Amino acid sequence: MKVYGYARVSTSKQVTKRQIENILRKYPNAIIVEETFTGKGNCENRPRFAGLLKTVEPGDLIVFDEPSRMSRDAVSGFETYKALYDRGVDLAFIKAEHLNTKLFRQKVQTQIESVTTGDAKTDKLLNAIIDALNEFMMSVVQEQIAVEFRKAENEIENLSIRTSEGLKSHGATNVKDADGNIIEQGSISRSRTGRTYTSSKKKKALEIIRKKSFRYDGTMNDVEIMRAYDIPKSTFYAYLKELTETE
Repeated sequence: MKVYGYARVSTSKQVTKRQIENILRKYPNAIIVEETFTGKGNCENRPRFAGLLKTVEPGDLIVFDEPSRMSRDAVSGFETYKALYDRGVDLAFIKAEHLNTKLFRQKVQTQIESVTTGDAKTDKLLNAIIDALNEFMMSVVQEQIAVEFRKAENEIENLSIRTSEGLKSHGATNVKDADGNIIEQGSISRSRTGRTYTSSKKKKALEIIRKKSFRYDGTMNDVEIMRAYDIPKSTFYAYLKELTETE
């Protein structure tokens, strides 16, 4: 079995350092594959990721820092996840362990197995019921996966809108979304100190998230941080995604 770690950023101005550190901390022998490419669209459009998909064999493991590093497209992300799962290739997500394929395989394996009573008609009926239950269980698992990828897709779309609206009001120029696409153009607006606009409140919130979040150097979960430091939910997740995309 081989372990691969996949780290992706969207633009050359971003770095994969934290992603790689997170992967190697848990899987020190992982073979790291890095790529600079948008997470939108078909996963197989990314050259290095497409190459990795051709390389992996049943029993191998691909590790991601979080689901959005695999894909920001809900449909493509789910299809790729399912295809690898069916091939016997395992996937692991450092910040979303509930999506790890090993957990899903365990759920499937612990489902009721086919039975034999000695009576053909009874066996057929019971096994049909068991098959239906197994199929339903798997559909629930698949929906959980799809929901997570849709969440990543929606979060980046919402962040792009908020970034565009917020910076537009301050005359920002060449505002880009997390995947490097220009979403607004205009003149540069500077504060009285001569620096590009970034509120002190935002800086403080970003610092809190870096220091306190379990995703970084802290131990607090999202809800605890929002409550303790009075950060609105939408604002918190917008800042969290911004931190993730600039790593």
